[in-house]
Amino acid sequence: MANYDLIVSEAECKPDIHVRKDALHDILSLYVRVRSFSCSKDIVQRYRIKAKQNKSKSLRKEISRSCQENEQQRQV
Repeated sequence: MANYDLIVSEAECKPDIHVRKDALHDILSLYVRVRSFSCSKDIVQRYRIKAKQNKSKSLRKEISRSCQENEQQRQV
């Protein structure tokens, strides 16, 4: 906020208070939109990586993997 006030105070023309508030609102909403897009992109990328790691190639491997997991859970 202090940086924004500094930018406005150094401007050649002095904007009205409602123009300053609208500009600040637009800057903040753009920042939030860009950051949320970046965050959602990271989440999707993590999901794709996990999906690739868990992807099974054959039914036999999947069955043997589930049997091994069941045996480990019974031992605990």
